[in-house]
Amino acid sequence: MSIHDDEPTSTPTDGWGLEPLMDVAELAAYLGIPISTVYDWRCGTRCSPATQ
Repeated sequence: MSIHDDEPTSTPTDGWGLEPLMDVAELAAYLGIPISTVYDWRCGTRCSPATQ
């Protein structure tokens, strides 16, 4: 079962038949949240400004 929609933004790149990882836009669409929220979750408030 694929979690991707009918027109995924990424395509399989290997010969193993595995689905690719989701990109940020696909994850945000799947969760129904803005892309900026995904980036906010990436580090939260625990990271220094240099790592963001």
